Amino acid sequence: MLAQPLDDPARFRATDSVGMFARIYALPDDLESAWRRGLELPLNETFLRIGKVLICGSEEGAFVGELVTQVIASTCNIPTMVSRSSDLPAFADGQSTLVILIDPTGDDLHTLAARDLADARGTKMIAITPDGALSKAADKAGSTVWTLKQPSPPRAAIGEQIGLLLAFINRLGWGRDLEPEVREAVAVMRAERDLIGLDVPPTHNPAKRLAWQMIGRIPLIYGAGAMATAARRWKSQINQNAKAVAFADALPDLLFSTLSGLGVIPDGVRLAAFCLATPSESEQTKTAQSVARSIFMMEGIVPDMVSAKGKGLLTQVMYAVQFGDYVSCYLAVASDIDPTLNPAREEVESQLRSLRFTR
Repeated sequence: MLAQPLDDPARFRATDSVGMFARIYALPDDLESAWRRGLELPLNETFLRIGKVLICGSEEGAFVGELVTQVIASTCNIPTMVSRSSDLPAFADGQSTLVILIDPTGDDLHTLAARDLADARGTKMIAITPDGALSKAADKAGSTVWTLKQPSPPRAAIGEQIGLLLAFINRLGWGRDLEPEVREAVAVMRAERDLIGLDVPPTHNPAKRLAWQMIGRIPLIYGAGAMATAARRWKSQINQNAKAVAFADALPDLLFSTLSGLGVIPDGVRLAAFCLATPSESEQTKTAQSVARSIFMMEGIVPDMVSAKGKGLLTQVMYAVQFGDYVSCYLAVASDIDPTLNPAREEVESQLRSLRFTR
């Protein structure tokens, strides 16, 4: 199928039947409103007396936990871990542990199982989720529930999830005050969406240009630290929005594993590499980026670099997330694919629910 041009906003809107572009545009607004709402929601005072934290979620929920954990890592004085499993590590036991359940679907089977186990072990809990099976189970057990207002599609609701989790952590005083970083992230994202948004032509729109470079190629997105987390978001969004194959990797792991396979890529398979970077990378990361670029170029692949804006890590990661979300939707529309609809995911979720109730 021939790629369609990216200079017709009317066709974008016609292809995007349910409004994914509108959801991406609202990302900084969702972040800000959720942050402010999270500062006012009821908070269990016993949460102030916990010694360890486990954030549980699948897909988007786990991504949110990983992103926020990395943002607060430099000053957080509470051991915090993210789990994508329905099982819990041994340390998650008793009233000294707080389990944070993040589920934008409301009925994710892995998160529900993690809740049941946490309840059996007597941990403290809070659920960040829309109305659904998880909120009902948590409410019945007397756990705190912070209700998501924008659950659908789940991948488009991360602004609200991140804002609520940041506000929750800020109120418990686990580290530095996050208010200035949230303000900066919102401001930078709002300014950037006017540069990469739907109505900006490809000649002035770096997100559209990057999407065009992915057509007919398999994207490999990579970064270090929090940018590796953002790279996984890019991969997931390209998979779900553009219905295309993509891969994500982390530096320095990329140097010692993935790059070893470049010489045996099958004929006809074309790769495109994209490095997500920050203005404040360490010297070690800069060296790894340079070596990776050199090896890619020896294989005939010229990697592109997306350098995040902003001073704070939250701003830089959210900049990369927003940029990648736009890229994935532009790639979808260029391929005449509706970015919102995801029949493959719906089929998987249907089969999982069916197996749950028939066993």
